[in-house]
Parts: sequence; structure tokens; C-alpha cells
Amino acid sequence: KAGQDACLRGLDLFIEEGIEGGVVLLPEGLDPDSCIREEGKERFVRRIEGAQEFFDYKLDLLSRRYNDRQSQGLRRIAQEMLFSLSKIEDAILRDVYIRRLSERLRISQESLYLELEKISKKEKGRKRKEKEPISPSSFISSLEAKEERILLGLMFTEKKVFSLVKERLDPRMLRDTKVKRIIETLLCEEGEISVASLIERLREEIEGLDAFVSLSVSEAEKIAPERRGEVALECIGRIKEKEKQRRLLLLQEEISNAEKEESEELLNVLLQKYQKVLKE
Repeated sequence: KAGQDACLRGLDLFIEEGIEGGVVLLPEGLDPDSCIREEGKERFVRRIEGAQEFFDYKLDLLSRRYNDRQSQGLRRIAQEMLFSLSKIEDAILRDVYIRRLSERLRISQESLYLELEKISKKEKGRKRKEKEPISPSSFISSLEAKEERILLGLMFTEKKVFSLVKERLDPRMLRDTKVKRIIETLLCEEGEISVASLIERLREEIEGLDAFVSLSVSEAEKIAPERRGEVALECIGRIKEKEKQRRLLLLQEEISNAEKEESEELLNVLLQKYQKVLKE
């Protein structure tokens, strides 16, 4: 069940990012690498070609998990499916899925659209709240996310990037908690660690890890191989600069509080710290 839940969360993440994908079911206990070794490349390719569309996979799984012959079961299935459909921006594709969902669950399209509208409004409200003005002390994650994700992906695609990160970046500067935990784990390893091994080790600790790593690697692979080292250095530079700006913002907030409290001694200490960080 834990693996299925992780897969469902990963599917929702792919949908939100606008990435089309399917689900390939592997024999229990096998990852893609061990599956290829055990069954052969041709059998694995056939599995990929027979990948199940996200809609069918999720609906089949939910129908097995909840009793679709009872009203509460139908309600739960519909809500979880509509939550995924609310992330699809393509109106035509969303309409196709609503029609299919209506046929499978024997619920009118009108009712499904009403519930979809409620879910969409709730999600928009949540996103608006996330975009509300924030204080300097909480100004951290959104700015760093892109560079950190790309850098993580590059560590998996280029050996030299791993060395660059180890030499030039303190993991404590990373603001994305997932990226930070993954990179800390990578740097603690004496030898190389495969993506499959890393995912197996951290799957229970990091929610949606499979999809998160896949997206990071996908972003990195879009970069021309000859530019990956250069891009990694740019990412490291930006992360360092943003960490510096974050520290300056925090000090500005502390300086402002010290001025309000008229604490001259503390104010002088903070101003000295500010100047020191500014010169770094």
C-alpha cells in the first residue's frame, strides 16, 4: 500500500507539471535495473509499451481499495480522482476524463463537474495563501528550488558535477529540504550510489521521492552535455548568492528589532555582522 500511495502522489506531481506519463507494473521486489537483468531488455520494453494510463491505473486501484458498490466508497473514489483531474489545465482532456469517470462510477457528469469546481476553488485558495507577502525570515524556499533541483539532477548525470558540489557547496546552504537530504546522503557515500539504491534508501523518509528525482534528472538531461559543468557552477554560484541574501535579510530584520528596542550594543554587533556578510 505504501508503494501504491507513493506512486499516486508521484502521478499527481507529474500531472501538475504537465508531464504525460503512464504506470509500468514490475514484479514485486524488483526495480527497473534488476527487472532488466532478470527478465531481459525485450520483456522490459514490452512492459513499457503496455504502460497503463494514469487515469485507468488510479481508478482501478481506488476501485479495489474502496467499495464502489457503496455510496461512501463511490464518493471517496470520485473525490480522489477529481483531485487529480483538477490539476489538468487542458480543458478538452479534462472533459474526456470526466466523461469516462461518469461512465465508470455511474455518477452524472453534472455532479462531477460541481465537485470538481469545489476542489479547484479550494486549491486556488490554498495557492493564493502560499503567495501572500512573507516576512524576510521566511523568504527562503521558492527562490532556490529551481537551481537546487537542476543541480541535483546534474549530480546523477555527470560525475564531475558530483565532485564540484563536494568541493564548492556546503549542503547547509540548500533550502529545499528534499534536495538537501538527498545531496547530504550522496556526499556521505564513499563510492557511487545508483538512483535506484538512493530511492530505496530514502523512499520511506521522503514523500514522492521517485517522481521528484525523475523530474530533477529530466530537467538536467535537457541541458547539452558539454554545458552541464558550466551550468552546475552557475547553479552553485546562485545558491551561494541567495544564501548570502537570505542571511542579509535575516540580519536586517534583527537590526530593525534592535533599533526598536534601542539596544545600542546589540545593534553594533549586528551591523558588524552585516558588513562582514556583505563582503563575502
